[in-house]
Amino acid sequence: MATTGEAFPNQPTVDWHASDADDVVERLRSDLHRGLMPAEVRRRLKQYGRNRLPSPPGRPAWLRFILQFHNVLIYVMLVAAATTALLGDWVDTGVLLAAVFVNAIIGFIQEGKAEQAMDAIRGMLSLRTTVIRDAERMEIDAEDLVPGDIVVLVSGDKVPADLRLVAGKGLRANEAILTGESETVEKTIAPVPSDALLGDRTNMLYSGTLIASGQAMGVVVATGIDTELGRISAMLEQVQAATTPLLRQIAGFGHWLALAIVVMSAATFAVGVLWHGHPADEMFMMAVALAASAIPEGLPAIMTITLALGMRRMAGRKAIVRHLPAVETLGSVTVICSDKTGTLTRNEMTVQRVITATHVFEVSRVGYAPDGGIHLGDAAVTGGERPDLVEIGRAAVLCNDARLRRQADGSWQVVGDPTEGALLAFAIKAGIDPEWEREIWPRTDAIPFESEHRLMATLHHDHVVGKGVLYVKGAPERILAMCDRQGGESDAPLHPEYWHRAASEAAAHGLRLLAIAARPAEESQHEVHFADLETGFTLLALVGIIDPPRAEAMAAVAACHSAGIRVKMITGDHVETARAIGEQLGIGRHKPALTGAEIEGMDDARLCEVVLDVDVYARASPEHKLRLVQALQAAGQVVAMTGDGVNDAPALKRADVGVAMGLKGTEAAKEAADVVLADDNFATIGSAVREGRGIYDNIRKFILFMLPTNGGEALVVIAAILFELALPLTPAQVLWINMVTSSTLGLALAFEHAERDVMRRPPRDARESLLSWFFAWRVLMVSVLIMAGSLGLFLWELDRGSSLETARTMAVSSVVGAEMYYLISSRYLYKTSLSLEGIFGNRYVLIAIAACAALQLAYTHAVPLQALFGSTDLSLDEWLRVAFAGALVFVVAEIEKTVIRGYKKLRRHVSGAGTGKVSHRPRKAEAQWKTPRSFLVATDFSADSGNAAGRAASLAAEHQGRLDLLHVVDLSSLKAVRELLRSHDEAEAKLVGAAQRQLEEARSDVAKTVPVPASARVAVGNVLEEILSAAEQANLLVLGARGLNPLRDLILGTTADRLLRMSIRPTLVVKRPAREGYRRVLVPVDFSPHSIAALKMAMLIAPKADVWLIHAFVAPFEGRLRLAGVPDEDLETYRVEARQQALIRLGNLMLDAGETQRRLFRVVEHGDAVRLILAKEEECEADLIVMGKHGLSIVEEMLLGSVTRHILADSKCDVLIVHEHAGVLDKTSRTGKPVA
Repeated sequence: MATTGEAFPNQPTVDWHASDADDVVERLRSDLHRGLMPAEVRRRLKQYGRNRLPSPPGRPAWLRFILQFHNVLIYVMLVAAATTALLGDWVDTGVLLAAVFVNAIIGFIQEGKAEQAMDAIRGMLSLRTTVIRDAERMEIDAEDLVPGDIVVLVSGDKVPADLRLVAGKGLRANEAILTGESETVEKTIAPVPSDALLGDRTNMLYSGTLIASGQAMGVVVATGIDTELGRISAMLEQVQAATTPLLRQIAGFGHWLALAIVVMSAATFAVGVLWHGHPADEMFMMAVALAASAIPEGLPAIMTITLALGMRRMAGRKAIVRHLPAVETLGSVTVICSDKTGTLTRNEMTVQRVITATHVFEVSRVGYAPDGGIHLGDAAVTGGERPDLVEIGRAAVLCNDARLRRQADGSWQVVGDPTEGALLAFAIKAGIDPEWEREIWPRTDAIPFESEHRLMATLHHDHVVGKGVLYVKGAPERILAMCDRQGGESDAPLHPEYWHRAASEAAAHGLRLLAIAARPAEESQHEVHFADLETGFTLLALVGIIDPPRAEAMAAVAACHSAGIRVKMITGDHVETARAIGEQLGIGRHKPALTGAEIEGMDDARLCEVVLDVDVYARASPEHKLRLVQALQAAGQVVAMTGDGVNDAPALKRADVGVAMGLKGTEAAKEAADVVLADDNFATIGSAVREGRGIYDNIRKFILFMLPTNGGEALVVIAAILFELALPLTPAQVLWINMVTSSTLGLALAFEHAERDVMRRPPRDARESLLSWFFAWRVLMVSVLIMAGSLGLFLWELDRGSSLETARTMAVSSVVGAEMYYLISSRYLYKTSLSLEGIFGNRYVLIAIAACAALQLAYTHAVPLQALFGSTDLSLDEWLRVAFAGALVFVVAEIEKTVIRGYKKLRRHVSGAGTGKVSHRPRKAEAQWKTPRSFLVATDFSADSGNAAGRAASLAAEHQGRLDLLHVVDLSSLKAVRELLRSHDEAEAKLVGAAQRQLEEARSDVAKTVPVPASARVAVGNVLEEILSAAEQANLLVLGARGLNPLRDLILGTTADRLLRMSIRPTLVVKRPAREGYRRVLVPVDFSPHSIAALKMAMLIAPKADVWLIHAFVAPFEGRLRLAGVPDEDLETYRVEARQQALIRLGNLMLDAGETQRRLFRVVEHGDAVRLILAKEEECEADLIVMGKHGLSIVEEMLLGSVTRHILADSKCDVLIVHEHAGVLDKTSRTGKPVA
């Protein structure tokens, strides 16, 4: 049979899914009944090759070892070693080469095997498959398939190549490894549009996917590298793994350091020869000494060891790091792009809601395990109590082809369609025994599920009592059309409006709905036809099914947000499902979602613009995921990509950090990833990020520890050359310091644990240089101190008449002593080390100091080392001078840290810079007044949180606004319960879980009473910072009077008190439940500019209320005037003038407010302000007091006004605190005209 290549699968222009099945078979020159002839198979096998993926060339072990030397600092060390060898200094040469090879060996061992993603994908191909050849059905190796082969598949088979369906019955396929969709896909033979996405090509079966149910016949259209699986493998070959931020920084640092060393050495040589006239060979040795002193020989090895220790710690937290640099890169991640199915969700379909004609049942627990129960409201119910549940459960079991199987490890697995598996788990929870029901009600006939009819029907008979029943399940709109009655406690006519409304509400929560119905059948009926399904059914229930989010993923997403990390969900699922799951997880709330088709229509520039603003991506293909990762990286983000399927592999490889699931993840995903989660727990990523940030801190601490040592040694050598002194440090002594003492001490910093605030910082800028101004300053300062101590003691000893050997020994010991003291200071970059924790918190530091002291004593007093390095014995007085010089370095370094902390605190106070949060400094007033539309409620576990949410919801409904509930898991609370739980992770998980439940209850309560748009989010971190940051996006902050202070029973929580002082947003303190809108508002005013803001906010927040303005014009000045000897008649004059000014002030306020359509009452009183305000509150029965934040306070201008504090504590109604710059004030509206 002659064949041309123009219509064969290696031509990418052929859209097999858009062609009719018969046309495809004809174009491939095949035959549905006879298949291909043996001769044609051999010819095509020769033309297209075997159905397997080509093996990529591996990287041999010797090459991996050689590449360990590809480092600028290593190059400098090798040049230095070669130079010393040419000069015959074999000791220095040996030490330098030993440092180089130790680093190479450590890196070689830790990095392990190279990536083998292609082998993993190749292993996914089927071993055997059934085909029709030469008119016979036979079983062959999948590798022998060729385009045009006719393949036959049944339930449970793995698809061996890309097939175009030509026939099928009840066919559904699981394509999760390619598309990310957890639901099985119904397959048909009808053509689909040529531009259909991969997940929408319902007439195609793709290599590596699974047949979930039904039977299929298809013609092979692509094999090997031409399959979708092969295309992904080709993408993997083309994808270049991103260079990690640390490697980029170290490369830049290495180039800078190498250049500085070369320039300094050349300058030293030139100055000595040309200026001082020293012999060239002598100056060459001096230049070598300078180079040796400046090179941080231990840096590469210590960095590698630090990363290796981090890798080990991460393994203990179930995060297996495959590539060493990824350990640190996790700490700089700014965006996590996560696959939905199996990563953020369980990849286990679960029934969550059952809607009947009279009730809505909630089903507890998730997954296929038949644990949990069914609840009606707060009460648990069973099938024995609810006959309607029994009937629904029986239908779910009988109209079902799946089976649940318990595995050896105790987990449950579905055999068949996952949706049907979810129905079985629900039925068991309802008290149904599937095996018993199948035995009592054997199946007589069935109509399998087909997309054309969108239903499945089964006929059953209980021949003992002579009853028959016909069950159907399927799409709600299809089943509703077949029903004329609805089940429940009493059989009643169908009410379609009720069911459509219930379906819409469930779909909004991301639930996929199935309708279940039944009708009696005659005992004599043994077959079921479509004519039997037209009418007469009773609708039993709508069943809501979802692939539920992992509980730990919710907490992990909240923790990532608290750490300044954006989480983006990329999935192949439908956009409605993606939005709903994202809403539950706290991803992309109230933001648009982007589909794969929309991504296709964007060029790279446009995608880079929108990618930072969109967090949910639906119907995404492997190419889309890869483009999204690349776009984020182009926008300067450090991207981690999580996933578990083959479709994730290219993006996993391209991301800065690829994270694969270890239990459910495919081997392809694991091999393409940098990190594998051994427990498939998204929350483990948070722990890994914390560890990564700690590792980066440790590397910075080590560099800041080691470079001043090298800098001090270099300065000593430079000073000796400039002032024509004998060399204080020989090259061998420099190497002793750098390779032995510095490395011994610096290694202890690799064991430092992450600092407590490490997850409250924003991600570091991956583009920032290691050589920041702070970095350079600290290195220079400590280098000068070390140089001063070493050179000073060297000159002192020479001046005292000591030998050159003694002076040099003192110089070396001074440097080593300074290192010991500076090591303690280096444990914290900014925090003081003058504490028990700072000195004794890391036992490895103490061990390193003890080891270093022993080594230095051996260097000084051991005869072999004296002969090798030219050292000599030191007396007790000389050792005391060395200790004093070292202590001086520690003292100055701690003073410097204190100054820097004070400067940073002052800078934050002035501008909010450097905190990683938005500035909380008051902004300038905005151009116009604004009615509050966005209400942020900061909740906690106190009872007042419910009052605050209710009041905010009432206001949001009144002003057509929206409501946002925020619960911050307080770190102080976490610390309080940590001792009880004995586990930080357990404490955090329990608190976050409790917070999630509290928020959902609050949102549910709000939805029942006031239907307003509402969101709920849990954050983990500092309560004050999180709320202030969130308040920047809101118009009004709402607090409970006793809220945000779970450990104390004060009228105003301490955190709430601080929020009132620091927030620039109007802040409402709610003291009682909301019954209706505010009707009587009291506004205390004074002469401060806050009064106009308070009055205007009162009018905006309560547009229908009566307003009382009260000006208590007596002030603390009267008592001071009396003490100053002012006569009483003058005081009375003062009161008259004050009353007149108060009346003018009230008139101006009313004029500024521009309000003429409501009742305003002006009250001017003389007396104690607090007493007068509280009395007026009681008199006018006010339900709201609105006050300026700093008003009514003469002394406490920088704090919360003293009168305001008393009103907050003693009033019985709600209190709204308004800042002058609250974002609602138009300064240009002031007329300044007094009113008589």
